[in-house]
Amino acid sequence: MEEQTTKKVQITGWLGVAIMILLIIWLVVYGVSKTDETSKVPGLLDINTTALAEHLAEDGWVMYGGGWCGHCGAQRDDFGVAKPLVPYINCWDESANKQIDTCSEIGITSYPTWISPSGERIPGHQSLETLIEISGFKQTSIEEVG
Repeated sequence: MEEQTTKKVQITGWLGVAIMILLIIWLVVYGVSKTDETSKVPGLLDINTTALAEHLAEDGWVMYGGGWCGHCGAQRDDFGVAKPLVPYINCWDESANKQIDTCSEIGITSYPTWISPSGERIPGHQSLETLIEISGFKQTSIEEVG
């Protein structure tokens, strides 16, 4: 009887170890601990979105949009973990159901609209590659993602 109990304890112990090993492998494979700050899309460049968002903000680029605007949300989502760093002004006052005066005064008529430091307007959802090109962003290392 005592020998049978010892075998059950041993099997239970090994089963626990096996489960822990599988959990660790799963975490590594599926990248739960991954804190990567890049946008990786097959066939596109590996872009450091944090550096790009910081560059846009430091250079004076601003994205104007509305909280209800799906294209604006998608544009900001393109930056992944760097989304909070995107220089963004929400032009829509939800409580008044109208555009805020700041955006009306500068003539924002469509969302999203990027305004460059020189005042050029670039309407619509722009790819990260386009933002890199028009802003003059220089990334220190660019790799092709396959």
